[in-house]
Amino acid sequence: MTRSLTSLCRYIVLLACLTISFGAFAQHEYRAKVYQHTSWRRSVYQQEGVNNSRDVSTGTFSVAFNIISLKGNFHHELEIFVPEINRPAGHIQFATDYNLSHAKAIKDVVSAYSFRYEINQDITNVTKRFVLNLGAGINPYHVEIDRKPVDPSYYNIHVKYTGATINLIPRVSCNLSERLSLELSMPLHIIDFRKESQRIDSPLLPSGTTSTKRKFFDDIYTVRFGLAYVLF
Repeated sequence: MTRSLTSLCRYIVLLACLTISFGAFAQHEYRAKVYQHTSWRRSVYQQEGVNNSRDVSTGTFSVAFNIISLKGNFHHELEIFVPEINRPAGHIQFATDYNLSHAKAIKDVVSAYSFRYEINQDITNVTKRFVLNLGAGINPYHVEIDRKPVDPSYYNIHVKYTGATINLIPRVSCNLSERLSLELSMPLHIIDFRKESQRIDSPLLPSGTTSTKRKFFDDIYTVRFGLAYVLF
């Protein structure tokens, strides 16, 4: 993780602590949420030395715990994505850009782990039932790709992505009752920092390679549907 990303993470955590401190004596509301994500991304499939791109629509789920300071209407939310472990490349749901092998002689197996911290605030109440909200979030993730050749004379390749995405998150909520509400939000990918590493299981080749990448406004679009329940 780059120095600039580390500094940004510290700033977001500090902002969260200050906001919670300012509202320490105010009334709070606690919610549990379930999200369903539908994303459109562009993955790169490497086949016979040629890179072919295609758009992929995905759907995945996450759970979240939300704290609202009723003085100032600040929301603090921790969202945990359901881990995806040893899934075929074509079935992976986590929304990021991948470099995958689409050759028949190689089988890609992917695992993805992620969570998101978000701080947001109500902008206005359109009516008593609908609320507009705007927030920012940081989405750390870790992805592992195992390239397993069908021919045993070739070596396995292990690829890892470790990084974080900074999100801008507009949201609209619909209150169905005093405790239950529906949400529609769109986490926009503003900046993505990533460390990529690759290792080949061969004693004749170098131990591995590592690179760091930074990308602005990634070509990934996510629509997130949520169901929130007020605990107390």
